[in-house]
Amino acid sequence: MEENPLKNKEKLALKIEIATEKDWEEYKKIRCEAIDTDPEGSGKYFKDEARVERNQTDNEWKEDLGKSIIVLARNGSEVIGIIKGVKSPNSDELRVWRINSVFLKPNFRKSVIGENIAERMLKTILDEEKRKGAEKVRLWVLVSRGAAIKLYEKFGFEKLDEERALPIIGNDPKYLSEYQIMELDLINKEHNG
Repeated sequence: MEENPLKNKEKLALKIEIATEKDWEEYKKIRCEAIDTDPEGSGKYFKDEARVERNQTDNEWKEDLGKSIIVLARNGSEVIGIIKGVKSPNSDELRVWRINSVFLKPNFRKSVIGENIAERMLKTILDEEKRKGAEKVRLWVLVSRGAAIKLYEKFGFEKLDEERALPIIGNDPKYLSEYQIMELDLINKEHNG
């Protein structure tokens, strides 16, 4: 059985940082791990999408890193978590960014020393998205993930109604019962994570 790395303060050497070009291989590794172990939570709604992303070329991984904001959480040199933010592809929403991948290795999700790694990662990406001109940030979260929803609400995210959520997944009502769309107004509401 794998030892819990959070049992002792000395064992957690946490660092939260925005990935740069040199981090592309670590980004690829943690993103593929997220897709493999938690495809629904990683923003991969269809198996074909996951297969396509997993099989990107090294140059495609580097390009993705260059056009996204990737926040990595490290314990020492090991990458243990990721949050990915991207600009909305919808031209009507140029100031809307999305968070479309949140993953933290399971044995790091609860910290006995009081550090909330996911909270620190979320604060880092929201600060960077705002710095890059985001006015709003949207995300999808599984309805069954109550702890994640509470974290997003703590930061000021609000649940969107179904009508505003539908265009994101091509009007498939299945996703409206499984996922909740949430949005944070970065201009009129200070995130307080």
